[in-house]
Order: sequence, then structure tokens, then C-alpha cells
Amino acid sequence: MSKADIAYERSIIKMPVDGPAPNNTLVFIRAWLPMTGSDNVIAPGGIGSLFAGEDDTDIARKRLTFPSLYAIDQFAHANYESYKANTQISIAAYLAAVDLDDDDTFTAAVDEVTAEIDRDGKVQITVSVAEGEGGETELTMAIFFSAYILTFEPRPEVPHTRRTLTGDMARIIG
Repeated sequence: MSKADIAYERSIIKMPVDGPAPNNTLVFIRAWLPMTGSDNVIAPGGIGSLFAGEDDTDIARKRLTFPSLYAIDQFAHANYESYKANTQISIAAYLAAVDLDDDDTFTAAVDEVTAEIDRDGKVQITVSVAEGEGGETELTMAIFFSAYILTFEPRPEVPHTRRTLTGDMARIIG
């Protein structure tokens, strides 16, 4: 299994939700892994480096694991088992920017994608990809991901205020 340093996050959207308990936050993330790395952000050379030196006439399969930039706010290491048991993740992946340098045949696929919370409170993504090229073809591709994460994040306490209306003026009683 290969390990990339990190995915390029395109967006992270968080919103409060009511459960199921103890979860109170729904997070949507979009991320991608390019074919080639930039400044060694993706383990040497990006996805393409996974298949370097492979026999181009057969289908090669690789597993890649990497963390998302999203981390649970105020993640408590002492509660890792609770987070792991209660956090729910739905993730999907697809290939995009698939390009060949000639008109030869090729195979490119995402066989499987999974995600889980790691011990640092980050979403750890594992993807299985397949690639096969005919002859001297060079294949370029990127893997895109989207995930919904239902988890618990502590919320700040909001002081309760009571408002009373008297005529045209509102009065706040603390």
C-alpha cells in the first residue's frame, strides 16, 4: 500500500444537525488527488508514480491511503473509540481528467474507496485504483472524492437571553 501526504481539499462545509446522538455536525468535503504531485504534496509524483515501471499491457492495481485536511474540532484523543464507533462516513470517488497521449486503449478505474477517523481526528481515506495501458500509451488521471461525515463537535455555550417587548422598544433582560 502506498501513502500520499495529503489530498487537495476543494471545499469543506460544516453545519449543525440534531443527531442521531451523540452526533451534532454534518460535514461535506470535496477533495482530489492529481496525477502528478506539486512540491511533494502528493507522495513522489502523484498517482502516476504508483504505476511507474508497471507492465503497460496488464492491469495494475494499487491501494493509496491519505488524510483529508478536515479534522474534527477539539478532537479529544481520550474519546477516540467513541468517535470511531459513532462517526458515520459516506464517501464516493470518481476518475476525472483522464487523458491519453495517443489513440491506444486503456483501463482506468476506482475499485473501492473507504474512509475512517484516524487517531488525530482526521478523515483517513483509502482508495484502490486500477490502470492498464496498451503499448507506449501514457495515461493521465486525477481521483476526485466527496464525503458526508456525521460526527460530534463541541459547540460553544450561548448565553440565554430573555426579551420582553414594551411598546415600540425591546428590552433584553440578562
